[in-house]
Amino acid sequence: MFQQVSGSRERLYFLVLVMMEHMALGNSPQERSRVVASLIRKGKITLGGYRKKKTYGLLNCKMGKRMKVEHRVFFIDEEEAWHEGYRPCGNCLPTLYEAWKRRTSKGQDTSLGKKKG
Repeated sequence: MFQQVSGSRERLYFLVLVMMEHMALGNSPQERSRVVASLIRKGKITLGGYRKKKTYGLLNCKMGKRMKVEHRVFFIDEEEAWHEGYRPCGNCLPTLYEAWKRRTSKGQDTSLGKKKG
């Protein structure tokens, strides 16, 4: 299923449950800002992620605001972030991060919560 994102000259389509790369949301910083703001208002983006370390967190996390735009991705929810193999941020999601660490230390698959092997 595809969704149309308004707010730019070109019509952008995204496959549902596929993370959105910040740089793909427009040709200029101003256009990307408008599209991101629109998606946040519509509830299409609720979490941000850091592609290099595969972490995700809240949009207002101070750690997330420091990352370079080219490494930033967005998710609609935690399920999507987990599906893409991202882990919770230890700064803004400490409870989820601790649960992730416990699962990791017990040898479970961190993306699906199932035992490895």
